[in-house]
Amino acid sequence: MRLRVIKIGGSLLVRDHLMADLRVWLDRQPPAITLAIAGGGEMINAVRQWDRLRPGDPANVHWRCVEMLRFSFESLAESFQSDSHFPDFETIADVAAWHRFATIIATSKSISQSTPKLYLGNVPAFYHRDSVAQHTSDRVPRLPETWDTTTDAIAFWMAARLNADECVVLKSCDVDPASSLADLIDGGVVDPACSRFAGCDFRIVVERLPLAS
Repeated sequence: MRLRVIKIGGSLLVRDHLMADLRVWLDRQPPAITLAIAGGGEMINAVRQWDRLRPGDPANVHWRCVEMLRFSFESLAESFQSDSHFPDFETIADVAAWHRFATIIATSKSISQSTPKLYLGNVPAFYHRDSVAQHTSDRVPRLPETWDTTTDAIAFWMAARLNADECVVLKSCDVDPASSLADLIDGGVVDPACSRFAGCDFRIVVERLPLAS
């Protein structure tokens, strides 16, 4: 069974029919264990504007924003749980749940015997100060604790950590399918820290989440 990581752009969280759009998109994908995370959207943009006016310590601001992603996780989790079209859905809400999931994924036998399933991960449960210190390597590079890092690069980081087959970044904006990773960074479609995953082992896809109808 393939392992797919997806990042749901924060700006998509205010799309009227997001759940229907996600359902149609997921139905069109090859079967996989899918781990999704959500961006912070305008909530994080507000912090960015605040920091521009009243600059703080970059690392402290970075980790404060990571903690704020709990709101995106909890809100989106409620939407998935209340939607009958997502019966095989599970949350990874805390550090203990993350360790259980990572252990399952690390066991190839468990993956091969698994069925397609959708998980939603709480970013601060797996990406925190301790985890980046413990898991930095050539395959899993340390991300800048600055505005150069957003959930785009965090999704790539998670895909690298889990040896995922692919990482898909879903956006609200149009994305040229012919663009290289460098093009996407230069165009501001994904964050600069994504450059650390050039030449990674997993497939990178960045695309606009299409409307279901």
